[in-house]
Formats: sequence, C-alpha cells, structure tokens
Amino acid sequence: MEILTGAASCTISSVVIAPLMHLIDDVLRRDENTQLLQDQLNRMKALLQDINSQIEHEQRSPPDTVKNWLQRIHHSLEDAKGVIHRSEQDRWCLDCIFCKPRLATQIREWNTNFDKLFSNLRTDFSIFHHAQQVISSAPLQPEALLQTVPESGFVGSGIKDGEMQLQSWLEDEDRQFRIMGIYGMGGIGKTSLLRKIYNAYKKGKLFEAVIWVTVSRTYNIAELQGLIAENLNLGSTTSNAESSSALDMRKMKLCACLREKKFLLVLEDMWMQLQLDEELGIPMGNDRGSRVLISTRDFDVIKRMGAEELSINMQTLSSDEGWELFCRGAFKADSAPTKDIVDVATEIAGECNGLPLAINAVAAAMKGKTRLNEWEVALNHMKNMDPGFLVSSGIDKGLYWRLKLSYDSLPNSVFKNCFLYCATLPEDWHFEVNNLVEMWIGEGLVNSRGTSNLMDTGLSYVELLIERCLFQSIYDDDDGLRRIQVHDIVHDLAVYIGENEEQCFFRTAKNLKEFPAQKEIGNCKRIAIGHNNISVLPTDFRCPNLLTLTLDYNESLREVPNGFLVNLTSLRVLNLSTTQLESLPMSLWHLRQLEYLNLEETLIKDLPEDICNLSQLQFLHLHSCKNLESLPPKMGQLENLRTLNIGNCCSLTGIPREISQLTSLNTLWLCTSYLCTSETEANSIMEVEGVKSGVCSLRDLTNCPNLRELEVHVKAGIEVEGIRSGIKEGIMGSWLEMRDLVLIFDEEDDDVVEDLPQDMGCMKKLQRFLLRNYHGRSLPNCICEFLQLERLYLRRCFQLGNLPPLERLPNLRYLSLHSCIKLKELEIGTSGIARGFPMLQSLKLESLPMLESLASSSSNVVWNEQTMPKLQVLTIRDCQSLKGLPTGIDKLPNLRSIVVQKDWWENNDIEFFLEKKLYHLLVLIE
Repeated sequence: MEILTGAASCTISSVVIAPLMHLIDDVLRRDENTQLLQDQLNRMKALLQDINSQIEHEQRSPPDTVKNWLQRIHHSLEDAKGVIHRSEQDRWCLDCIFCKPRLATQIREWNTNFDKLFSNLRTDFSIFHHAQQVISSAPLQPEALLQTVPESGFVGSGIKDGEMQLQSWLEDEDRQFRIMGIYGMGGIGKTSLLRKIYNAYKKGKLFEAVIWVTVSRTYNIAELQGLIAENLNLGSTTSNAESSSALDMRKMKLCACLREKKFLLVLEDMWMQLQLDEELGIPMGNDRGSRVLISTRDFDVIKRMGAEELSINMQTLSSDEGWELFCRGAFKADSAPTKDIVDVATEIAGECNGLPLAINAVAAAMKGKTRLNEWEVALNHMKNMDPGFLVSSGIDKGLYWRLKLSYDSLPNSVFKNCFLYCATLPEDWHFEVNNLVEMWIGEGLVNSRGTSNLMDTGLSYVELLIERCLFQSIYDDDDGLRRIQVHDIVHDLAVYIGENEEQCFFRTAKNLKEFPAQKEIGNCKRIAIGHNNISVLPTDFRCPNLLTLTLDYNESLREVPNGFLVNLTSLRVLNLSTTQLESLPMSLWHLRQLEYLNLEETLIKDLPEDICNLSQLQFLHLHSCKNLESLPPKMGQLENLRTLNIGNCCSLTGIPREISQLTSLNTLWLCTSYLCTSETEANSIMEVEGVKSGVCSLRDLTNCPNLRELEVHVKAGIEVEGIRSGIKEGIMGSWLEMRDLVLIFDEEDDDVVEDLPQDMGCMKKLQRFLLRNYHGRSLPNCICEFLQLERLYLRRCFQLGNLPPLERLPNLRYLSLHSCIKLKELEIGTSGIARGFPMLQSLKLESLPMLESLASSSSNVVWNEQTMPKLQVLTIRDCQSLKGLPTGIDKLPNLRSIVVQKDWWENNDIEFFLEKKLYHLLVLIE
C-alpha cells in the first residue's frame, strides 16, 4: 500500500473529504419539514470526520473501494440537497398524486439507498483501518477480519467481506487442489464461520461432496476416516482398535472415491499437522478443483498444512459490535437499564475484549440483574485475575476469567458441580441429556422440589446451563433424542476448575496407557479416565471419598480385579461401558452406595443375582451387551431402580416377569435396533398378553404406573378363532406419565386386524412417539389429543393409507414419515384453507412411493404464511409419485432448506417455479 507524505494526505483531505463536509453543512440548513433527513446526514458527517482523522493520522491513501464509496456518497448528498431545495420551494404543496415524483416517496427512497451506502462505506473503511493495525505484526497474506455469527443472529460488520474472500477462493476456476485455513484464538468464532460456509456449499452444486469433520486435540485416524466414509455413504465403524491393514484398506477406498469427485472437506479444530494423503487417504493430486478448509488456533498449523497463502486471521469484534452483542444477551427488550448500570455494563463488555464466546457467557450471567452493586462486583471480579492461573491449561488468561464469571454466577454449588460433569467426557462429544442427568442424580446432585420428578428437576438444571451459554443443545434428527455439546474452551474451563478447586481428576481422551499413580489421584471425589488405552487396573486401589469413576471406552480393558473396587465404599457412579469385560468382580456387588452402573457394550454373559444387593441402584445400563443371556429373576427387589436399558441384547432368552414389580421404574428400553431384522430381535420381542410362564408381557407393564420412557418390540396377542388381536384396551391407558414411547411391532403381524387402542389417548404428557412396523390402516384420532407431542415418527407403517388431522397438535416440531408405502396425501391445509402446523420446524418424507401431494388434492389449497410459519427444513427422498410442491410454498417465512434428490428434481416440472423463488434453498442429494 502506497505511503503518502503529510502534504499529500492533506491534499486528499481537501479534495475528497472537505467538499463533502461543506455539502453536509449546507444540507443541514433546512426547515423542520425535512427532519427525516437530518439524522442520516449527521451520521454521515461523524463517519467522514472519523475517516478524515484516520487518513491524516496514518498518512495512508484509502483503498479504491473506499474512494468509490466516497464518490457515490457525494452524489447522494447532492440528491439530498435537491430534495431539501424542493421542500423549501413547495412549502404549501399537499404532496398529492399529481406531484411527480411525490416528495414523501423521494425522501423514503433516498433514505433506503443512503442506508446501504453508509453501511458499505463503514464496512470497507473498518476493514481498511483494522488491516493497518495488524499489517506490521502479521505475516503478509490475504487477510479478512471476521466476526462470528452467534445463535443470537448478530453479525459483525466484517463478516460479509470474509465470506466473499472465502467464496472467491472456493469458486476460483483453478482446477488445482487447494488447502485454505482460518486461524485465531479460541472462542473468537472460527467454527461459526466454518458452519456458515459449510451450510452454503452443502446446498449448492459447485462441489459433488461437502464433508464436515471435527478433528479435536486428541484425534484418532480410524474415527476420522470413519466420519469421512460415512459422509460419502461408504459405511463406517468407530472402533479405536482397528488394525493397520483395516486403516490402509479404508484409506484406499476413500482415495478411490474422492479421486473422481470435486469435493470440499472441512476440518474443524485442528491442533497439529495432519497428513491428508498418507494418513486419511485424501487425494491431494485431485485436479478437479477440490478444496480443503481447516480451522486452528495456531498459525504454525496453517503453515505446516500449506495454507499460508490462502488463510484468514479471525479478529475480535469492535467495541461497538461487542456492546451490541452484550446488550442482546444481558438486557430484556422491554426494560431499559439505568444509566449507572449502563456505565458499568459498558466496562464489563469491554473486558470481554471482543470475544463472542466470552461476551455471550458474561451477558448470560448478568441477565436479569437490576442492582448496581451486582454489576460492580462482577466488574471487579473480571479485573482481578488469578495470578496462579496455569498458562499450560490451554485457555487464554483473559478468556478464562470472563468465562469463569458465568460459572461463579451459577446459583449454587449444585449447579457448578453439574456443569463440571462435562469434563468427564471428551471434547466435542455429543452426550445424551437424560444420561447426563442420571449421573447427576446418581451422585446426589439433584434434589426433588416438592412433587417434581428428579428427572424433571435435572432437566431444568440443563436448561439453566444452556441459558448461561455453558451448554449447547442439539437434536439428533434420526432418533429425536436430545443431546448436549460444550465448546472446547468451556470444556477446558471445566477441567481446570474441577482439578484445581473441586478435587477432581479429569484425564478423558489423553492417550493414557496406564492407570494413574495413587499420588496423582490423591483423595479425589471424581475420576474420569475414559476414552484411553488402559488395559490393566491396580489390584489395590484406595480413594475413600470417590463418588464418580468413569473408565468407559478403554477398549483393551478385559478385567476389573476384585481388590480394585473393594475399598471404594463411597462410590455412587460407575461407568465401565465399551470395554472388553467378560465378567464382573464380586466386590462390585458390595458397593452399597452405588446408584448408577453402566455396563453397555461389554462382553458379560450373565448378571449375577448379587446385583440385588445394590439396594440403592437407580440406573442400570446394559445396552448392546450382545453376549448377555439372562437377567436374575429377583431383579424385582431393586425397588429404587428408575432406568433399565437392555436394548440390543440379542442373546437374552427372555425378559423376566419380575421386571413389572419395579414400581419406581421410569425408563425401560427393550428394543434391539430400529433397523434390525425380526430374526435378530426374536429373543427380545415382548408378547402383548402373557403366554409364557415367567416371561414379561406388555400387559404386565401396567404394574409400572411411573413409566415415562418405553422402547419395546411387541408381538400381537393370542389367536382366537383364527384371528390375532392387537393391543387391547386397558394397557396403554395406564401409562399416564409417559413422555417418550417407541413401539415396534413384529414384521410378521400383518394379519393383525385391530388398530391401536383409543385409550392410548390417556397419555396426555407424551412428547415423542415412534411407531414402526404398524399394520393398521389408520391411526386413532386420539393421537391428535397429545397436546405436548413435539416429535412424531411413523416408519414402515405399510397399510397406513391416511393420517388423522395432525395439524391439531399445537406443539409438534418434528414430523418424519418413512416407508409408509400406501400413503397418498398429507392434506396439509384442508377445505380450501391453508391451515397447517403452527410449530413444525422439520418435515421429513422418505420412501413414500405413492405420495402424490403434500396438500389435499381435492381442495385447491394455496399455502401461505400461516400454513407452517416455523418450518425450516423440508426433506423429500424416494417419493417418486410426488409431482411438484404446493402453490404458495414460497410464502413460508422461515424456510431455510428444501432437501431433495437430484434425479427427482430434474424429473419434475418445477424448476422454473423454484428457480425464481426458492432456488437458493435447494439442497440436492444423491
């Protein structure tokens, strides 16, 4: 960039800036009838003064883009002067229809155009100014200074320029393979930008494959390969212990697939160099214009990956942008804070140093606080850093204290300990909400409030942690289960606080090969060493105050010595899942305080009757124990048991009837898999009526009045005179507390004549319902009485020809119809009125070969803004009879994506319609 002398810069000021300043002064001399223009002109005058002072101070010529905007502003101000002159000349004009153009219209149009000019000038100059600040210290490269795109919808001023820079690199016609990078400190918004780019190109046609992979600090090559393969529909396994030959085989498979495609691979959160070709199988010689986009905190990773020339350095928000984002999170829209609070709040926002993660967390912590002293205490807290803070913790010191304010502001120690539990899991892990709450309950962190259920109370804790921006909520669209994710910086915060303040030992996913020494652990109350490679446990282990121990995903662990557990008398939560354990030590059954036991995906063959000694046990997880052959008959003695998960235990010879004696039972999972065949599920199928001695039937479960979650594979009732009946009245009507029901019928029940019973309408609290292999021709209308139902899944309902009026469900947010082969119409909007679903966000239609219309074909429905006002995603796959989409679909105000197969799109005569109105929403899939 050319450096000018002081005289030259003054010339620029006099030639370019000064005339504009004089012009504004002239325009401002107008009467009160042009008040609408005054604020705009004052804004521009202030900005021009700022630009003028910066140019004179830095003695640098502004870039051509800024000069061009200044020229356009000059013309706009001339227009404004003309408008004012006209208003003075036509002082007595009534602005009637005979005036061409009308004065009011002229003023309004000028304001609209001026807004755009002002915004673009401010953006371009901001980028120019910030670039000068970093050019002396940063390596020479094409930088764009970007801000994050948080969930609040706030967008920093530089985001459009950053997107344009990335788009230019991605869409360059150069067919050579390119690696691009984004770098910057943690919490600055790299992931938000990547998601924005990923979502944009996932919808488009530029790349044949768009793949997202989170790498993380302790990545595993097999897992990364598996994620890429899964994105390419090549199949996937997630085992950490794959042989080198298996890795090489998959590497060759990936290379062969990607070599023939133009692909975009997004590698988020990289901490070290990754050999794309040698380790993953990414063909770097691909000459189809493929791109790899990486994000990292370390510019050295950018250089080692060869992305230095095509890299973006993420910068923090400006003070104004940071303040705007802070206000959105800290203050309610309907109540203005006092001036004293605003003054302190401005300082607090400034202490966040423009980091979106810190701003959101601190704002959430201060939300609702109305006393000045609360704000002053928070400001003082942020300004006094811990001098002993460990730099090696991986968190920037300043960011640590800003986030810790959100932690310290939690209501009490219970919430703080609940938050710290996220450190027991790996970074970037999606953990199931109910399972997390169970562990909280098991350790005694959740106490019932009056008549509230413990699970409901624990879920309210989750909501508060989400509100404080410490947890992020996500849903799995395939199963509808809610999961939680935490930012890796927030995860680091939990590890640091837990180990330094709360007597915890957190070493999850740290590549440990040996159990930590006794002196390292000391007298901890929580030990988390899952997701490692520990194969041997000590025979004598003492930790008398230990409450929680997680050893999950140590896939080489085959034995737990008897002496390992014998002294852990205070233990309440134990996780041994996804290990190679074939048997359990006798000392396990003497842990009388144990409340949570997870043995999922182990190789155990039986569960000894000694488990009945665990009188405090509340949660027992045995999912995918595929060698498990039997359960002890006396399990009914576990009177405190709330959760029993024996899903996917394919070797079970039967489910003992004593399970129905568990009157405290809230959750019972019995299904193997939604996709397994009837042969693999034969041993876990539950009869509707009791026909086998000692084996539990569906009717037996009427003795469990507190059931809230049930997943069960059932077989129809007794055959009478050649007719086999379905589920009779008097069973489902007893489950008054049911929230989550997965009902899978036997595929061979195609001769069952009865539909679902009407008394299922008694389940007024139902929130999720999945129905599979249902052979009824219709669904009972009582389903429309589930006023709290949010997620409905109908899969492989082969005889289902029509649906009840589901639009009566006021809270339905997700509707998935799969393999309902006789369904012809959805009838969204009836009787000529576009009546639809008020809360529906996602509509997923798959393998519906006879579906002809989303609306009623006989009523000429035209959709409008009220049909599905909150719909965001419409997915259509394998619906070959569907010809076009309803008229008015372009009126849906929140529609973001229409996911369709490429061949369906090309074979339907709707391209012109969508190209004009919704083409930008299309996501084409194979």
